[in-house]
Amino acid sequence: MANPAKEGFQGIAFGVMDGVILALGVITGLSVLENRFILFLSLLATGIADAFGNAAGMHVEEETEKDHGRKEVWISTISAFFSTFFVFILLIIPILILPLSLAVTVSWLFGIILLALLGIKVAEIRGWNSSKIVIEYVLWGIAVSVASYLLISGVKELSLGL
Repeated sequence: MANPAKEGFQGIAFGVMDGVILALGVITGLSVLENRFILFLSLLATGIADAFGNAAGMHVEEETEKDHGRKEVWISTISAFFSTFFVFILLIIPILILPLSLAVTVSWLFGIILLALLGIKVAEIRGWNSSKIVIEYVLWGIAVSVASYLLISGVKELSLGL
């Protein structure tokens, strides 16, 4: 049997990484529209859907491995759900209370800090060089931000008659 504490961290790590990456993509991409309400609703809907999706995915992944008991499966499932949803709530707060351009920057910085902290913890667990892991995780956040921003900016410019 696997260690339940490890399973909990596995779900948390998965939820945080996925939640931050997805939230940063939504925030930087939809910030182009300059509409706080659309950004807020998009983050809220995406956050709850992503939390359920991550929980379901983690649940199935854990069930496919023979060395996990029911308790371990559910610890990972619940950890993935709440860590993903927590990330979205954390990154939504600046959108609600700050001017939009500042809110996007603050949310983005919060996301990058979460990725760096996750990288430090994973490196610690694995006995790896933390700076390499932190850079790797932060680059994921930057990549999704740039890709989402460019995609939505391009679509906005084309207008596509929508």
